[in-house]
Order: sequence, then C-alpha cells, then structure tokens
Amino acid sequence: MDNNNYNYNYLIQVLNILAASFKDQIKVFPDFVVIPDEIALLFDDIYLSIDSLKKNGFVSAELALILEKIDYCLDSMSGNKSKWDLQSLKNDSEWEEIRNLAKSSLNILNIHADKPVIDFVKWIK
Repeated sequence: MDNNNYNYNYLIQVLNILAASFKDQIKVFPDFVVIPDEIALLFDDIYLSIDSLKKNGFVSAELALILEKIDYCLDSMSGNKSKWDLQSLKNDSEWEEIRNLAKSSLNILNIHADKPVIDFVKWIK
C-alpha cells in the first residue's frame, strides 16, 4: 500500500474517532491515556498529510476546508485546560462541533460513520 493510500485509510479511521459518540470514543482508548489529548494528536498526525492527499486526489477542496475547521477548533481549545478532560469531551459544544464536522467529512467521502477502531496505534505505557 502506498503512502497516500495508507494516509487516506488513517484519515478515515481518525474521522471515525472524531465523529463517534463520547461513549464510543472512550471505549477504544486504553485507560492510561488522556483521551481528548490522544484524539487531537491523532488528528494532528494525519492533518500533516492533507496537502499531499489533496494533491493526489484523495481529498477534495471542500473536504480540506472542513478538515481545516477541525484543526482550527482543536487549536483554539489548546490553551484552555478545561477543554481537555472527559467532562468536556462529553458535554462541551466545541467537541460537539468537531464531531459534526467529522461526520460531514465522512459524508463528503461517502463513508458511513463506523465504530472507531484504533488498532493502527501502538500504545506504550
């Protein structure tokens, strides 16, 4: 599998994590991580590849704009510690906006939101 195919599949998995309900999000992470941080880091990792995915036809301009909005939302929360706990992930309107943007992204890709899976991550305790 070439790098763009790998990154595209990674993007879909990360969007599934972002789009998932709080209940489904917390089920897929080990108990020793800060889940909101890990979600943001997974997105940040794949967001670095968006230009390449766009250039190679995996990401449309419309999708790139929505992904940019997700990145902006995460960045805007980064200085506020209260946004990075489980209560906030569950109830905060900004996390809900991120979920909705991720669902829109999956819709653009004609992909039905699925239960999140993060078997592509190796956890170190």
